[in-house]
Amino acid sequence: MFLADFPDGQVIVVILMVLFAGIKSLMEKIKSHQGESSDSEETDYDPMEEFYEEHARQVREQREVVLLRQQGFVEPSPPPLPPVYAAPAPVKRPQIEKPTLSALEQQALRNLQKQKVEEPLRKRPKLGTARARALRVLSSPSAARDAVVLSEILGPPKSQQS
Repeated sequence: MFLADFPDGQVIVVILMVLFAGIKSLMEKIKSHQGESSDSEETDYDPMEEFYEEHARQVREQREVVLLRQQGFVEPSPPPLPPVYAAPAPVKRPQIEKPTLSALEQQALRNLQKQKVEEPLRKRPKLGTARARALRVLSSPSAARDAVVLSEILGPPKSQQS
């Protein structure tokens, strides 16, 4: 009757499998504790213990080196020398020979220089003249713009211009 209350027989099978698995694992634990109690200490791997051993070894080595240096057995090595770079050899530049002028060319050069000196300089207008003022006003684009604006403002009206 008890089995008739369950809707499916698969539930019973699952419960039995869980019980058997639990009993099997319990038996394995009991066997492992009895037979391997002394071997379990050797098989445990502790990374911190390995790190500690390596660090202790390095400290011992450093102490030994310091003691040997203090006793004068080991001389500290000097730092390495910097690499030596050789400067490249200077490049010799070829000497440029100045061309010499012939007698006719020298005479022509003197005549040209005399003409330039004898030629009068361009006459600049005097600062007080109207032409000089106009040149100053029209010497740049912004000054020319200002002159046009001022002529519009101060000059005669458009209706009276012919």
